[in-house]
Amino acid sequence: MIPCSSCPGRIPEQARFCPACGTPAGSSATPTRLDQSHGAPARGDSARGDEYPLVTLPLTFMTVGVFTLVLRRYGLLAGVVGAYWISLLGSTPLTMDLASWYAAPTLMALVVLGGLAVFGFRVTLAGRPAFRLVAEEAA
Repeated sequence: MIPCSSCPGRIPEQARFCPACGTPAGSSATPTRLDQSHGAPARGDSARGDEYPLVTLPLTFMTVGVFTLVLRRYGLLAGVVGAYWISLLGSTPLTMDLASWYAAPTLMALVVLGGLAVFGFRVTLAGRPAFRLVAEEAA
């Protein structure tokens, strides 16, 4: 076992990297921080789109325009709920694999967002039945 140069861990003889911190064996450098989206070395803040301003700028204007339209047409409550949806979906780890460790936050986000949608639908109906039989409407 070789002592790691970056952490108190030890590297097995045949290993190329430290199992605790990922530092290459025989290297004194600290491990490179990787961008989580595609595994490339991180430069700038790719989550904000600093690398592609020609794409980011029109999308930012479109987002602000849609948000302004929602605020003016539907009101403050719709704007706040829409911003909450975007914030929740952007910050929650979502998965289709329900056996993974982050399946519980995915299900919780779906329950919260589904509950908000059902509540909004019920409030919009204002006491009227949601579904009527075709025969009732013809009469």
